Amino acid sequence: MSQPYLNLKLGDVVHHRNFGDGVVIGLSGSGKSAQARIKFQKTHARDFALAWAPLSKIEMKQDVLPESKGAVQFSKTEAILKDVLDLIQKKYSLEDSNFGDFNLPEEISQSDVIAYTRRYGFRHLRELRHAFRELFVTATYAVPRFSVDILDIGCGPGLSQFILQEFGVTGITYSGFDHATNCLWLCREFSNHLESSNVPQIAGQFVESLHEIKTSEIRGFVIMNHVLNQPSVNKATLKLWAEQLRRIYPHGFYLVSIEPKFPEFSRQAELFFKIMHEEGISTLKQAYVYARGEFGANSKAVNWLVCGA
Repeated sequence: MSQPYLNLKLGDVVHHRNFGDGVVIGLSGSGKSAQARIKFQKTHARDFALAWAPLSKIEMKQDVLPESKGAVQFSKTEAILKDVLDLIQKKYSLEDSNFGDFNLPEEISQSDVIAYTRRYGFRHLRELRHAFRELFVTATYAVPRFSVDILDIGCGPGLSQFILQEFGVTGITYSGFDHATNCLWLCREFSNHLESSNVPQIAGQFVESLHEIKTSEIRGFVIMNHVLNQPSVNKATLKLWAEQLRRIYPHGFYLVSIEPKFPEFSRQAELFFKIMHEEGISTLKQAYVYARGEFGANSKAVNWLVCGA
């Protein structure tokens, strides 16, 4: 027997008698043909015909657990990202691509970088979100969110912008550094979208060399998401980055680094840590934050809170 149609929108929380609570991440059709795509906490996303599915809408209260709030907010971010990718692909008349390599080559095409972001982007978002939650929500020390400069080393498509927005980080500038030209192109497209959506964050530079980044007079954030595990990153590269970071952030910075949990990459992270010390960048806080199952048991996020000499 059919039921009254639920009036749902993206981000709504619903309950299913078999799958439990979930978040609406997609809507299509209307009337008897209306469908919703729902991401449940304990299973994959599923599609439902709203005329038949045993769903009920849950009204979220202000005292809901932070984890539930986070799940709702992330699902909204996920839905927004999917919509923006569709808009960009249509804007440039890009064909679908089957690109599936986890590592982004410097010569990647626009179609391939869109495909890469669709395939791996949501995993990266979850990693970044977990790291920033630890930095802003559970940290015992005060971390500023307002009027800070943000530098994303190895920014790739620039997904950090969406997570910074979610945590209310208001940047004076958001700058991305990557060797792949079309990754920087997608960064700019995302920034243009966020700016048109009245997000209170001013887009900065998207460059292929850290030498092009202007110096900052205040503390800021440095984001490194799966950078130290790249084959091209060696000791000379790390030393160059440390020198440039000290120049860019003379008064110190917060480093949010996310790397796979493998010995060789941990050694690379520790090497960078040592080189930063040699460059006069001293540690204030260091915390290892282990990843959660949604983005792989073999990953961990490393949050370093550091300050220049």
